[in-house]
Amino acid sequence: MYRVGLILFHIGMVSYLASLAHSIAYVLRGSERVATRGLGIALGALGLHGVSIVVVSIGQGTVPWANSLQNISFWCWVVVGISAVVSLKLRLRILWLFVLPLVVVLLFIAMTGQKSSSPYGETVGQTFWAALHIGLIFVAYATFAFAAVTGFMYILQSHYLKKKEMGELYGKLPPLVILDRLNYGSLLAGLAFLSVGLLVGFLWLASLPEKPEGSDPKIVAALVTWGAYLAVFLLRATSFLRGKKVAWLSIVGIGVIVLSFLLVPHVIPKKLRGDGPGLVSERTAEVFGPHEVASAGMKHRLLEEPCIRHSTF
Repeated sequence: MYRVGLILFHIGMVSYLASLAHSIAYVLRGSERVATRGLGIALGALGLHGVSIVVVSIGQGTVPWANSLQNISFWCWVVVGISAVVSLKLRLRILWLFVLPLVVVLLFIAMTGQKSSSPYGETVGQTFWAALHIGLIFVAYATFAFAAVTGFMYILQSHYLKKKEMGELYGKLPPLVILDRLNYGSLLAGLAFLSVGLLVGFLWLASLPEKPEGSDPKIVAALVTWGAYLAVFLLRATSFLRGKKVAWLSIVGIGVIVLSFLLVPHVIPKKLRGDGPGLVSERTAEVFGPHEVASAGMKHRLLEEPCIRHSTF
């Protein structure tokens, strides 16, 4: 099943590229038929991508966030799903021109980069509350990414209006008021998902028999992210900041999220992994292979010390 899932994943990638090509053709030709066809291809790619995530997870016997490739793939799938809902509801065909390049680049990096294991592939990510926490965090970050996309579209449309330039995108971008509402709604939804996700995560950690010692840098980074987006949302809600300033902050915010996601370590006590007293689990070795565990320089640390890895926290 794993190979079938990879085949579906690659077909979905090609379909995303085909939809992006239709979006470019729509901008150049202005044909609604081309835009409609591109939308259909994007929805088909979304379906194939979703099925591939499920099939690969079943084939590996893990959750959809067991390694770096699956992490990025699942996150991109959520971003495309949000975009599909907005595109269908508001008939924003031009939206795919800005969403799909981000998705294609991230998926290509995930495909060509070195796959690293994730703590979510083990028991720690397979409990109900842990899975709920992780899912909510993924949706929150995907919603913030969508806010960044709408922020970029707002800045571009504002530039066209200010300079009175009649470019190829001028008549196809939505009005500034629509983009501002989409950005505001994305910030609100992302903040809500992040708040609930963090709350579930803290309740889950509190219920565990062994608690992490000291301050987890990933949790600190998540709280800083939550506080920063709360401040941006409140400034926008009170009209203290509007327009391009909020749009720029949305773009900067997703950049900070990506950096914290990739660079900030996350300390998980070895007992929380369900591997026994400091031993590498048979499940981990089966999923990632003994060579990959050893090459990552983690084998000795898994035997001797608490595991230090990355998470969406």
